[in-house]
Amino acid sequence: MDEADARARMANQASRERRVAIATHVLDNSGDVDALESQVDALWAELRVSATQR
Repeated sequence: MDEADARARMANQASRERRVAIATHVLDNSGDVDALESQVDALWAELRVSATQR
């Protein structure tokens, strides 16, 4: 793939805002490791509960 093709593909990708808007779950990785771990733990607990309620 040449540079023009790569740039065209990059330009056609959804923005971060769009990806976040349509995502089912979003983890914010802009903080420290402890904050991310807390988010992961909370989401994992939520998903486990959801899976047992099916």
